[in-house]
Order: sequence, then C-alpha cells, then structure tokens
Amino acid sequence: AEAGCDSSPAWWGVELQQVLSFYSEIRQDLTNYVAVHRIRVTDGCHVCMHEPCPFRPIDKDRYDDHRGAAFLPLSSIMPRNSGSEGDREEGQKESELIAELVPSTHLVVDRYIKPRTQNSGKSMALLMNAGMPLKVHAFVTHCWATPFSELVDALQMSVAPGEPMFLSCLS
Repeated sequence: AEAGCDSSPAWWGVELQQVLSFYSEIRQDLTNYVAVHRIRVTDGCHVCMHEPCPFRPIDKDRYDDHRGAAFLPLSSIMPRNSGSEGDREEGQKESELIAELVPSTHLVVDRYIKPRTQNSGKSMALLMNAGMPLKVHAFVTHCWATPFSELVDALQMSVAPGEPMFLSCLS
C-alpha cells in the first residue's frame, strides 16, 4: 500500500468475503431488532412493539441497545381503551403512520457501522483492513432503502471473489 493511502477513497476497498463475514456477524441481531420494532413514518423514530423493549429491558441508559436511534414505546402513540372518542381517533391517526422497519442498508449503517467508526476517524473499509488498505478495482452503487440482504445477494452474483470494491455503505 502507498503511504497515506488511507486518506484516499481509491484505497477504501473491501472484498466480497469481508462483506459476507460482516453480514454473518450482524444478521441475527438485525433480524431480532426489526422483529420487535416498527418505524414512525413522520420522523423515522423507532417504535418498540413490546414493553419493556427487549433492546432496553430496564429503563436505564446503560441497558439501552438502540445504538443512538430515537425510539418510543408503542403505548405512547396508540389509543387507550378508556379514552374519549376524540383521543381514540387521534391515536388511530398516529398509529396509521407506523410502518414496518426494513432491515435496510441505512439501518445497517446506523446500527452497526457508525458505532464502530465514530471514534476512529476511519471508514469501516479501513477498519476491516487495518494497516493493509485495499486498492479499489470496482465501484458499487446501491440503494440504501432496500434490505441489506438484497445488496449482499447482488454482490454475490456480480463481484468476483478477491476483487476489492468501493462500497459506499462501508466507506
């Protein structure tokens, strides 16, 4: 590797096997997280569908595993059975704005990549190749809103093993 290459995106390559290993490492936690959360469409806030939330079983910061995501319990936006008709209607309007939380590339970056890189000043690609940056041979563009698994599947079908690629979600 060339001196100072870690500051140049031309050296922020990752290989397919590294992406597969990373996905294997996070897959179960990602699956578990989206299974118990939804997303409030208006602001992207994660809505915990269980109380207490399995990712914050005790209401103390040290037990929180939302990794910086804004979250709230479902009960805070759902209508109560004993409320007035107006309260139920308002709660129903808010509950209609809750959607499935997709295990997207965006969620993967927020939940797994940013926490690992935030204090390093380096990209995930550089952390994966500490001291041995890989010169990029291919540039991969991808959608951030679709499931991360679809990106991994597409990479498996289109990138040669051992070919360093620039993958924006890891850069």
